[in-house]
Amino acid sequence: MNIRELARKLLVEIDDLTELLYQSKEKEGYVILEQVVMDLQNLITGIVSYQQENNLKIVDENQLLESVGQAFQAMQEKDHVLLADIFSYDIKEQLEQLA
Repeated sequence: MNIRELARKLLVEIDDLTELLYQSKEKEGYVILEQVVMDLQNLITGIVSYQQENNLKIVDENQLLESVGQAFQAMQEKDHVLLADIFSYDIKEQLEQLA
């Protein structure tokens, strides 16, 4: 799966995740979150490799990693609305640049 396809898949997963979190369905949301985290890790790895190989910056991976860090902080604090906001606004916005 290429970067664009993976970004599109993640956008759909993030929509599903945030919908569940906004509805206070944390248990179901965390099931989807596991897949989102794995796909996000694969995407970031692919972005870094692509940018290094092509000497072309397609997205600011540091900003994306910072947003992911904020999401993990929200998870630790069990702030499900903040977690949904970070994915819905920060991370999703960055991924839309790739899709």
